[in-house]
Amino acid sequence: QMALDIAEIELKQLEAMIEEKINSASHRRELNQMLNSARLSEAAAIKKERAAEVLKHEELEAKKSAIEIEEKINSARERKENGIAEQVERLSAKVNDKMRRGAESFNEKQKEAIGKAKDVDDKLQLA
Repeated sequence: QMALDIAEIELKQLEAMIEEKINSASHRRELNQMLNSARLSEAAAIKKERAAEVLKHEELEAKKSAIEIEEKINSARERKENGIAEQVERLSAKVNDKMRRGAESFNEKQKEAIGKAKDVDDKLQLA
């Protein structure tokens, strides 16, 4: 009977050791799962950080590009305005020249008309 009791005690001790090993393995599995989860979370956070940096860089590049485009538009607008101003100046100079020549022609014709009128007046006075 004693041998049976000893065997039963040893069996219970073995069962307790097995249970302890199972619990220990289960605990290690849980720790490994938590560690893997933490690593995945850290990797996701790093990816999110990198994506935010890339997005910020792209945003800065877009702003820089928009500023460059705006500067080009303003420069083109200024060149166009300067070109129009030059055209207006040329046209104004042409108009002024034509008006001057027209005035000169008018003055010459007026002098001719006055001369003819004097000739007619002189002829009328002689007659």
